[in-house]
Amino acid sequence: MIIKVVFNLHMSRVIFLMNLDYRKGEINFKDLNSAVYDPTTAFNQSQLANMLSMQNLAKEWAKNQITVNAVYPGVCGTNIKRHMGVDKSISGSVVASPILWLLTRSAERGAQTVLWAAMDQEVGTHTGKLFSNMKETEIELPESENMDLVGRKLGAVSMYWTGLQEKGHIGQ
Repeated sequence: MIIKVVFNLHMSRVIFLMNLDYRKGEINFKDLNSAVYDPTTAFNQSQLANMLSMQNLAKEWAKNQITVNAVYPGVCGTNIKRHMGVDKSISGSVVASPILWLLTRSAERGAQTVLWAAMDQEVGTHTGKLFSNMKETEIELPESENMDLVGRKLGAVSMYWTGLQEKGHIGQ
């Protein structure tokens, strides 16, 4: 038996892990660091920022044959939700936890779409997409603002904060 493995050294992939709560987020440029901290608001803003950054990078890096996509792994049985209100309340522990258990998948099952997006040849030809359960899922952005402009502005802020671009050169 002969096994042929083909690697395309000219294609690279970046995958963002995404929570669907990005749809509830709003970008507050006056408080990107969440100085006025509310855990839910900060989380939703961070998820929307990730989604917009993913889309911005997908457009920007396509010319270099780098695909950038997002994957929603689903609700997985990990310790990450230990800080969520459901697990902190008595009613959440008694009422919601048994119901959520039915909807929760193993960490291994949650990783399945991530690995598929990282290795599947067909997926490697797509960029700027959201995947869940090993298929493309519609990206639902808030309609209240011009999200493309917000994404570019987030990109400029990121370039400045990381020292990759000087303040006077942002947007040039």
